Amino acid sequence: NATVTGGSYAGGSIGFNAAFKVTDDWNFEAGSIKGKLLSSDSPQVTVDVAGSELQSIGFTGILGEFEATLGSQGPLKVDGALTNGRYAGGQIEFNVGMRVAEDYNFTFGSVSGTLFAGEAGAQQMTVDVSQNALQSFTFQDIVALAKTRVESEETNDTYKELAARGTLRSGGYSGGSFHLNAGLELEHPFAYKRGPVRMQLNSGEAGIDISDNALQSINFGGIQADLEAEIGGATLKLDGRLDNGSYSGGQITLTAGLRVAEEYTYTSGDFSATLFAGNAGQDQVTAQVTGNNLDSIRFNNIEALAKTRVTSEEPDANKQELAVRGTLTNGQYANGEIGFNVQLTLDHEFAYKRGPVRVQLNSGQVGVDVAQNALQSVNFGGIDIDVQVQVPGCAELQLKGTVDNGTYAGGNVGFDAGLRVLETWDWTFGNVSGQLMRSDGPQLQVHVSNNNLDSIEFRGIEATAETTIESEETNAELKKLKVEGSLNDGEYANGNIRFTAGLDLKQPFAYKRGPIRVQVNSGSLQVSVANNDLEQVTLDGIQADIEVEAPGSESKLKLDGRITNGTYANGNVGFTAGLRVAEDWNFTLGRIEGTLHAGAAGASQLQVDVANNALNSITFQGVVMSAKTTIESEEQDAELKKLKVRGELRSGTYANGQLTINAGISLDGPFAYKRGRVRAQLNSGEVNINISANDLQSV
Repeated sequence: NATVTGGSYAGGSIGFNAAFKVTDDWNFEAGSIKGKLLSSDSPQVTVDVAGSELQSIGFTGILGEFEATLGSQGPLKVDGALTNGRYAGGQIEFNVGMRVAEDYNFTFGSVSGTLFAGEAGAQQMTVDVSQNALQSFTFQDIVALAKTRVESEETNDTYKELAARGTLRSGGYSGGSFHLNAGLELEHPFAYKRGPVRMQLNSGEAGIDISDNALQSINFGGIQADLEAEIGGATLKLDGRLDNGSYSGGQITLTAGLRVAEEYTYTSGDFSATLFAGNAGQDQVTAQVTGNNLDSIRFNNIEALAKTRVTSEEPDANKQELAVRGTLTNGQYANGEIGFNVQLTLDHEFAYKRGPVRVQLNSGQVGVDVAQNALQSVNFGGIDIDVQVQVPGCAELQLKGTVDNGTYAGGNVGFDAGLRVLETWDWTFGNVSGQLMRSDGPQLQVHVSNNNLDSIEFRGIEATAETTIESEETNAELKKLKVEGSLNDGEYANGNIRFTAGLDLKQPFAYKRGPIRVQVNSGSLQVSVANNDLEQVTLDGIQADIEVEAPGSESKLKLDGRITNGTYANGNVGFTAGLRVAEDWNFTLGRIEGTLHAGAAGASQLQVDVANNALNSITFQGVVMSAKTTIESEEQDAELKKLKVRGELRSGTYANGQLTINAGISLDGPFAYKRGRVRAQLNSGEVNINISANDLQSV
């Protein structure tokens, strides 16, 4: 029905070309296409008639409904406005955007699915019909479900099917080939297993690439997945979000930060590592898969327990296992080997013994370096340790404390640490023995390298020391110098002990050589030990008893007092000290007979100088002396010939067996001298006597 404004009838033939309204629905079938042009209220077709024959019908907006049969599948039903195309020569053709009128289930090769019907008027895909056949359709905005079965070693048959749904804005069907490349939401989990790796895509959007009626690839972008890998005879299970990677040509390739889903233990020889499951969504490891093989697992932030057996001379087999726990923030598994270098916490005590040194790590953090499934080194930092050292000729030295600088590597232990003595240690080195006392603080600085004790430095350790100093002393017990106190300097190294310290006498000690005997009774000595022998003793403020075998007397000059400046070294005693005469000393020197009288306790009566075990001199500085000498004269009373004096001498000396005095002193009785016609008798009072060379020179 139309108003024809042009056209003609001539020679029995009619012809025109005009826009017409379709007054009645027109059903037609042409080849594999069935259709219906719907009646319209306005001109929507252009009819071309020539020679009284219909040449063509051109579509200019007519609504149509069509069915296209593809192979043996059910018809694809579409509808929409034909804004182009025509019917001519018994063939229909058009290329327009149309709606899928009914859900269309399809199967193209290994791909099946559904194109879902849209709302009226929607343009879901561009349909190309020519030569009475559907040539192609191209997706514009259509919801579809695509499914394909991917064969693999997966045991769950349902999960072998990849099913994804979403809106297609590209792709389509052409030349017998179905294709699409779009991000689609998984309908259900899909799993693929080949070789040691199994991947399961659980939910989310996957980039699906289908062409030539077959799945070409799956691109992972924000999809939740499980990943399993057979490593070391056990299955490592991971999960998380895959933000990149793909499946293509039967090969899985991906790099993703994932969570360990279940506790996993890797074992290789004596080494094992347990990776603990994390919280959902946690990025614990980065897994890299290429060609269905797990290339590597990088440790990002995963809790782990690593164990290895470190063989040594340690008798407790349980303590030969080093077990450390903590967070692995670096390292990886690759090529069948685990490696990392991080600070971890001891899980239980670990002990290592080689040679004379045993070290037990009790608690704290250690730096653990693992490479090629083997322990390379352990660095100690702030860790509590016990140390036992076997020192030749001594008891076992037991130490405890915190080490801040230690290593185990290549079978060797080394460290520097301030340690305390756990149990009192008895030691003997050469001629010197003693004890290091149990301590509460780090009073020893211990240096160990290559499983050997290099040195022990003394830092305020309480100790005792004892050595026997051979001399002419007859009391064997008094030959033993026994001291105690704090060692603030010195060390034990290379089998030798040395120290210099102010130490207190534990018992009296006596030394006698030649005419001198010194007995120190109480007080402090400065003791120097080197090369396992007593090197020197400094007497400073020490209480002592002195005996001197001096010419001119059968008795010993016995002195006592405090020695403030004295030494013993190389078998020789020397000192200078103000001393008291402990017992009256009777002497006969030349023509002089006398007595040095004992003084009050603590008195300093004599300044005594001793060197090289010999008396150099005695200087009188407040000693009471009584003396007498016979002065021959014509005096008849033999008793009165004796000059007798007594008093306190504050000058004078005794040296080299010679008495020298020039001092005022009191008469101790009458003295008479007669020569010729003169006789003098001194009865009382003070006289000045001059004695030298053991003889009275003048009065």
